[in-house]
Amino acid sequence: MKKLLHLFILVLFAEGLFAQDFSFNLVHDGKTRDFIVHSPCATYNCTGQKLPVVFAFHGLTETNTSMRNYTKFNEVADTAGFILVYPQGINNSWNDGSTTSTEDDLGFTNAMIDYLLANSNNCPAGFCAQIDTERIYSCGMSNGGFFSYRLACQLSNRIAAIASVTGSMDDGSFTSCNPLRPIPVFEIHGTSDPIVGYTGTAATGASAVADVLNYWIAVNGCTNTPVTTSLPDVDAGDGSTVEKIHYNNCTASTEVLHYKITGGGHTWPSMIMFIPLLLSEIQTEM
Repeated sequence: MKKLLHLFILVLFAEGLFAQDFSFNLVHDGKTRDFIVHSPCATYNCTGQKLPVVFAFHGLTETNTSMRNYTKFNEVADTAGFILVYPQGINNSWNDGSTTSTEDDLGFTNAMIDYLLANSNNCPAGFCAQIDTERIYSCGMSNGGFFSYRLACQLSNRIAAIASVTGSMDDGSFTSCNPLRPIPVFEIHGTSDPIVGYTGTAATGASAVADVLNYWIAVNGCTNTPVTTSLPDVDAGDGSTVEKIHYNNCTASTEVLHYKITGGGHTWPSMIMFIPLLLSEIQTEM
């Protein structure tokens, strides 16, 4: 549970503080690639600690700065102590294994990890913190969620767990998926999503959420009937309710977690909805 809980903390809330944001670029595959790194070390004591890293991949047509702004990840990074990476996709897209892009984004992600490891202590140009290579995570919105699944499939030697918001997998993703180990996954998806349909989208080849979950339940060797919990409806005016569906009896202490947002669309979840739940989850794990 702890790996996914770390990702849980990273995915769901906070206000944005940009003072410790660093803009970097590197040349990969003959192209200059850009990414923003947010360091918590101005407000969090990083001395002598190895910090987790979270990659936050934007949706199709979006940018890394828009991802930073609407997810509001930065403040929780400053208080909980983790490093955020907001990569920028070429033509505002990610090669998730479909026809969205042909760029080598797997290689770019590998290159960013190598860059972080090589430059983390280069202050002030760097971010002044050792990196915990056992706690490198990926999350993403829509196309970024699809890409996070691809990282789970093809970069499981470096990615500890992934989360997808309104993302999915397609037939090609299943065919090429070859994780080297069980890997925790967390899917947040609305049943009324008009772009990446909850029951699948034939026009784009996006698979039904149930098929994606079942795939990872098998990969992770989960044997239990899921624990399903109706979460408190803390925002009665948004027209949605949430069920937490949790498979937690899985190989190597992994798990599969799903938030089914009945009535939810193709959007990042409301922070009002998740803050009380998140605090409860953190207190339980502590």
